[in-house]
Amino acid sequence: MPIPSDSHVPGDTGHVSDHNAIADVLTALTAATAGETTRAEGAEAGLMSRLTQAAVLTASGTAAANTIVPVNTTSGNVTVTLPSAPPGGTLVAVKQIIQGGSNTVTIACAGTDVLDKAGGSTSSTLTLASQGKLLQYGGGIWVNLADDLPLTQLDARYANLASPALTGTPTAPTASALTGGTQLATTTYADSAVAVETARRQGPNPSGDTTGATDSAALIAAAASVGSWSTINLPSGRYYINQTVLCSNLTGVVFMGQGKYGQTRVTPVGTGMFGVSMFKFVNCWSCGVENMWIDGTGNTTWTPLAAVESQANSPGGSNGSSTNLNVKDCFIGGTSSNSMTYGIAWTLVTDSNNDEGYIANVDMQNIKTSCYYIGHLNSLQHKIIGGSVGGSSGCAMITLAGGSFSCFGTAFAGPSWIVDFGAGTYTHSSLLVGAQTEGPTQWFRSNTAATVDLYVAGSYSDAGAASTTCIDWEGAGMLSVSSCRLLTGQTGTLAQFTNAAGNAVFTGCTLGISTYSWQNNLAFQTCHHTPGTVTLTQLSGANPVYQPNDTGGGFSPAIPAVIQTAITTETNRAEAAEAALAGGTVTAALANNASGGTSGTTVTTGNSGGASGNAFNTVSGTVTFDNAQAVAPSSLSYKMVAAAGTAYVLYNWPGSVASGATMYLRTYVQFSGSLFATYVLAEAGGTHYVEFNGTHWTAKATPGTTVTGVTTPVAGAWYRIEAQFIYSSTAGATIARIYNFAGTLLETITATGGTFTGAPNFYFGGASSVFTGTMWLANIEVSNGGWVGPAFTTDQTATDIQPLGTQAAGALGIPADAGHVHAIGHTATASLAFTSSIANGASASLTMTVTGAATGAVVDLGVPATFNAGLIAYGFVSAASTVTVVIANLSGAAVTPGTISVTAEVH
Repeated sequence: MPIPSDSHVPGDTGHVSDHNAIADVLTALTAATAGETTRAEGAEAGLMSRLTQAAVLTASGTAAANTIVPVNTTSGNVTVTLPSAPPGGTLVAVKQIIQGGSNTVTIACAGTDVLDKAGGSTSSTLTLASQGKLLQYGGGIWVNLADDLPLTQLDARYANLASPALTGTPTAPTASALTGGTQLATTTYADSAVAVETARRQGPNPSGDTTGATDSAALIAAAASVGSWSTINLPSGRYYINQTVLCSNLTGVVFMGQGKYGQTRVTPVGTGMFGVSMFKFVNCWSCGVENMWIDGTGNTTWTPLAAVESQANSPGGSNGSSTNLNVKDCFIGGTSSNSMTYGIAWTLVTDSNNDEGYIANVDMQNIKTSCYYIGHLNSLQHKIIGGSVGGSSGCAMITLAGGSFSCFGTAFAGPSWIVDFGAGTYTHSSLLVGAQTEGPTQWFRSNTAATVDLYVAGSYSDAGAASTTCIDWEGAGMLSVSSCRLLTGQTGTLAQFTNAAGNAVFTGCTLGISTYSWQNNLAFQTCHHTPGTVTLTQLSGANPVYQPNDTGGGFSPAIPAVIQTAITTETNRAEAAEAALAGGTVTAALANNASGGTSGTTVTTGNSGGASGNAFNTVSGTVTFDNAQAVAPSSLSYKMVAAAGTAYVLYNWPGSVASGATMYLRTYVQFSGSLFATYVLAEAGGTHYVEFNGTHWTAKATPGTTVTGVTTPVAGAWYRIEAQFIYSSTAGATIARIYNFAGTLLETITATGGTFTGAPNFYFGGASSVFTGTMWLANIEVSNGGWVGPAFTTDQTATDIQPLGTQAAGALGIPADAGHVHAIGHTATASLAFTSSIANGASASLTMTVTGAATGAVVDLGVPATFNAGLIAYGFVSAASTVTVVIANLSGAAVTPGTISVTAEVH
């Protein structure tokens, strides 16, 4: 509209005042604004009146002109087709109001229509919940007027305050080096912080002071100044030290040189180094040295003790015992012989723990006594990997006075023993794999006071000195050598095994030993012997050598005849045993049924034998013969009474049990009018127990698991308790079977663990467990011949029980008139497919059919000789004519047994 002038208007003869002109302008502007507002509101109202909301679309369809189409894709993808060539200005809005999974809405043009521009796309897709589009039609083109995006989609366009995911190259203020707090660290900050920290951890430079005073002080100060998990970098050059670089109570501190072939060299000087180590770590964890030459000296008047020493001196400091010594990529030893006593040593002061050292790619030369010395009691296999070691005349490669090791791929240059076990306490086995010897050397030696197992595999030795003892195994324990080539190249070499409890097994080896002498067990399996004549000297009491599938050797005496005699003898014994079992007879090992006593008489070691059976070795507490409660065949039992005390009888087993041995125990037990917690069967080594906790029966293995059963006994009733104790130096098992008086198996309880080997003693009753109450035990027995089973039946007399050592001579010492105990009633063999992996400490079970088997019967299993030694198989009758076979895994790792042929004997 026309705007009045605020001045003179041409042709106008009148004059308009300024304030009237301004008022006119304001009036005109107000009117114009009102008009445009009315126009806009009208347009919007018209627009809104043109869009109507359609029903929710759940399947594909065509949108009507000027509608809002809400879509629900719960049932699947939906296509909305736009109207074809509608009038210009037509509007359609489409929105995905509910999304099913990742379903989408497709907006499709009809006919020749396109989106947004000529030649544009003919469809658009809504991929998000709550996403929508508003489109207007004109001239064959649907133009997108607006997008309706969910907030989550908008968030992707901008950085959140909380945990933003930035892209590109964001920047931030740079803090000064080593600034603490929560502010951002830029790359510039990181570079400056690393530079400062590197300078702080940079070790001292070599001083050139040949007295050793300067470098010793600098290295000791460097160790004291750094924090945990720090590397002290030593530049190239030669350091001289006149005292031990001592590190105490540190964690993760490593001295790092620049190279082991002279780049960084540490040399001892002066008499202050006599008998002490160059680097010594006391009560440290994961500390050590790397990448340097640790020198020795040829001056025998002040030879250092070791290049590196780890010492356990508990309680020490915050880290307790030393553990995880690390020595890598080092050269150890001087240029002259006898340059130091030991290369690397683990020593003992007051603590027996000094665990799991890690030695990798370490070379040694000119060591005096032993390259590696393990002088503590209870290590967990120090790892020695690669490298080559050699010493002066008489130097052993690995010497132990306790502890253990695992050695892989190391080359030994002799000249003395590769492995030498001295007197000491050995808790764990040792392992030597992939070893090679370069030149004459002796192989393995164990002291008479060492009970230790050594396993050797895949190793090679090319030569040995003539008339030399190359193996001297005088201790108890096992030497197992497999897939090795041990060629002495000389005559007169000797391997001797002189301990009555020692065992040696050679499997798949090529052997160049001239003479073997042995005291207990010596076995060869598929070995080849290179000497023209091999002499076998069987010491007094030794078992015949076992030698199937061997070649070469020309054995003297004629071993095949000896083997055949042994095989024939053992075959006869086995057949006699099977015949005896088929007839239902068995020999008790140590058994007692109380029948030789007088009711009311106190039981002693002196009156517990005779007609009762084997006399007890110990009777403790209040134990009397009693006829008020008894189990056939005797009319007497043992009554045990205690008031906050103990009462028990004990057998000393006449021998030792090694790892893998199994003992079986049985007793009948009855509680008086009230139940109470007590031991029932126990091994005095403190590792295997069957207990009653006051409510349920419990099997226990220590160290290991305690497993509680579900059976609740009744006071005044007899129960038969049988136990299988499986012995191991690492992890055995306790298996308890609970029967009622009628012989029905109520439950089997298995606990894994226990680490006892040696001479066992067996408690019957409340030993080492304080109880208050009265209980009776009857028909006590301990055996190593299998599950004992029920007591003798009433058709027998007490004379049928023959104590250990009194049996008549014959195959297996089984008397012809022994009573019925293990009569075999039913036998079957089946192939059971245990094809799934069994975790360590777990078990798996399958069933097999044994026709005629009844619940409550005893089951003995036979498995192949190839059955994994770390697995335990046992069975029970789970239903009529059905035996459940259980395999428990105690091997230390998961095992898949595979298909196994199992024979079950039910009696």
